[in-house]
Amino acid sequence: MEYDEKQLKRYCASGDIPGLLDYLKDIPEQLDLYNRYLSTYHQDPPLFKYPTDNETLKEILKGYYLYYVYVFGQGHTPKEGELYLLHYFQKMLNLPFIKRFDTLEKLIKRMVKNEGFQFLGGTTSAYYGPYIWKTTEKNIYHVQIPAKTIHVPVYFMKEFISNSWLSFLSFNITGTGGWTKRKGLSCKWDSYNGKLDLPSFQISFLKHEAQHLFDFHRYGRKLSQTTLEYRAKLCELCYYTTSDLFEQFLNTAKDDSNYAHSQAEYFIVSDLSKAIFKEDYVTDVNRWRERYSEVAIHCKTFLLENNRLK
Repeated sequence: MEYDEKQLKRYCASGDIPGLLDYLKDIPEQLDLYNRYLSTYHQDPPLFKYPTDNETLKEILKGYYLYYVYVFGQGHTPKEGELYLLHYFQKMLNLPFIKRFDTLEKLIKRMVKNEGFQFLGGTTSAYYGPYIWKTTEKNIYHVQIPAKTIHVPVYFMKEFISNSWLSFLSFNITGTGGWTKRKGLSCKWDSYNGKLDLPSFQISFLKHEAQHLFDFHRYGRKLSQTTLEYRAKLCELCYYTTSDLFEQFLNTAKDDSNYAHSQAEYFIVSDLSKAIFKEDYVTDVNRWRERYSEVAIHCKTFLLENNRLK
């Protein structure tokens, strides 16, 4: 069997570490990577590599890293994982009387700031994982999306030491490139440095996140995370001239509400299958390549006619 990085990304995006280990064990040239996963998820205690020498930050990261092993390596539910984090940080902070993890995470944020870093907590696709970085720089972009041109503040975040669970699971091969809040877009600088003219930034970041910003202002909190991702990924496909991005979606699509990005991709493939092939769900990549010129047209229609909002 030949190694395909797309398969690693697919397993990581769906949080399937056992499946990834089964995949890697049959690929001799990836023995070092396989052993690294074993030392992280099957060794007791796990072997972690920390991106900082700061002891306070290392102790905080250790709690999240153990949580990743607990939920993704051992198959515990998001709710069980939240309790695991609660108990870890109750003990670390000596605050057993605090019964909600989101309250503890506010204290963690304060600790991180005291060490000179910025912090964003909460969940990404049902799972916790902190974003921790050093500095932020603001730029303004004018971004065309199907509905209109919007003026978008972009905050470039630099010197990351934590980029949530997907980066951890993939050993930084893939991960979050940024996110959207009402004030503008936050962008992980290291992901796009030297690539600001490429589709990965101009389309997959700027247009994707600009669509989020447009939807936040138009719909407020009415849309689910999956619906937001569905609309932003449709926006991307309106502008890609090759099938590469769609094939990536086809590879990582999964009908699981715990993974908003993967479920959004599943809905896109399903809706396009019905529109183009009159079939429920087409997985044959060669058939898609033959009809790819029709994808952008349908994606723009889905977006402007508010498909899945009705």
